[in-house]
Amino acid sequence: MIWVLLELIGILNQTNQSPLRLPNKKSMSNLKIWKFAESYAAKKMQGLGFSLFLLGLILSVIDINKGLGIWLGIALVTAAPFLMLFEIEKELKKRFPKGDE
Repeated sequence: MIWVLLELIGILNQTNQSPLRLPNKKSMSNLKIWKFAESYAAKKMQGLGFSLFLLGLILSVIDINKGLGIWLGIALVTAAPFLMLFEIEKELKKRFPKGDE
């Protein structure tokens, strides 16, 4: 279910209709940086949603301990958005080191 939500947020971000835009000081300093951050975040959200969907599909076929599977799913769904945000910030620092380009 989370992958559907992430896919929808990614699509909405690409069309500039998302209420869940994630501004930060660096991306708000310049319209070019802002637009890049939005489109990059949308692509990351779609990729993350698709990856979580595939992983869930694969893990549903594999016979593992139910308790372990539940905790693994909770850990992935909780950690994945934070990892995505760190990747976005890293890309912003790489592409716009001074924040004023």
